[in-house]
Amino acid sequence: MNLKSILLGSTISVSLVTGARAADVIVFEPEPATYVRICDAYGQGFFYIPGTETCMQFSGFVRSSYEKVHIDGAYDTDTANAGGVVNDVNATFWGQRARLNIDTRNETALGTLRAQYRLEAGDSNTDADVDMDRALISIAGFRFGFTDNYWTSNHNYTGTDFAGIGANFSGGLLDEGWYGFDDATIIDYTFATNGLAITVGAEDPRISVGQGGGGNATNNGGTDGRVNFYAGVNYSHGSGTLAFTAVHDSLAPDNSGTDAASGAGGADFGGWAYKASADLKLDEWLSGGSLHFMYMWDGEYNTDYLHNYSVLNDMQSAYQVSGQFKLNDQLLLMTQYSHAQGDDGGTLNGVAGGEGDAWIGSVGLSWFPVELFSVSASYFFGEVDNTAGDGTSTADLPRTSYDFDGFFVGVRRDF
Repeated sequence: MNLKSILLGSTISVSLVTGARAADVIVFEPEPATYVRICDAYGQGFFYIPGTETCMQFSGFVRSSYEKVHIDGAYDTDTANAGGVVNDVNATFWGQRARLNIDTRNETALGTLRAQYRLEAGDSNTDADVDMDRALISIAGFRFGFTDNYWTSNHNYTGTDFAGIGANFSGGLLDEGWYGFDDATIIDYTFATNGLAITVGAEDPRISVGQGGGGNATNNGGTDGRVNFYAGVNYSHGSGTLAFTAVHDSLAPDNSGTDAASGAGGADFGGWAYKASADLKLDEWLSGGSLHFMYMWDGEYNTDYLHNYSVLNDMQSAYQVSGQFKLNDQLLLMTQYSHAQGDDGGTLNGVAGGEGDAWIGSVGLSWFPVELFSVSASYFFGEVDNTAGDGTSTADLPRTSYDFDGFFVGVRRDF
């Protein structure tokens, strides 16, 4: 065998061995990527959770705002104890708010099964806190869980909370709602057909003790098992919506002098509050235009549903008119006027309530330079007139009278 034959044989042998070893190597091929599927059955932003037929949506916002107010008059700066009355106050509030909404839905034999979860975080010159603001399940017309109470959510939020005069003076014109006392654990049922919706339900609200020692002395249902009951009727048409709500406050004291909250005077426990509103669309005359009208009343009872909406010692009724329209594609003009009326001569916890009122007016602009980002500003002004008491005793609180005005500016990013 010559050298050429030896070399050729060696090459073939090496090649066969190398090929055999290469054939033994296991190569892992990447699996095809599974892309998130868009779910368009429930609106924009929903997607299918991979491997399921459940649709999910994330949304929310982040906002930073600055607010300055001047109060001229007998304003009580010490709500825990009497004697904090001053005649001139300048206050500023720099705060942040963030919200995360999680919405999941899928179809079942009983209709759409929905779960909502909302986290709310914010601060105003204090440390930030985070709260579960909503945890709600709905199916077949029923709702179960924790959310805004029906009194608030069925009639819009804007500016009805006069208790904000002292904490959030802008009156809600550029806000997203009132938090804390207006949340509740609820169960209700809604029958809906052809624009008509009828709702009945019960709730255990987290309503705070009312001003001046009145209102509920305990959260309804929190210690004695009693809950509040409500009913509402809504009718929606192409030109707007009409709404009516009635709520029974199980611990409302009678303004005639019987204090159901403490049990003094005995037998009259509970009272009703009523609220009506109308929202009208003005697109045919004004681009993006709308008007909102609201009236609420609780008659002879001092329910928390009105009482905690006011700096008045004994609020009996309130109304509001607000509107908005687009100046152009980037500018939105908003304005509102709200007025609260106190009881005329009734008593609460044995203390004469007297007649008083409070009002607030505001005008604001929102600028949208790019999609999902806005810059807002408003000017507000008003008056609180409590004719009974001067704020020098605990029973008088917060019965002081003052004028106020101020401004609000904020930036917001939605997602």
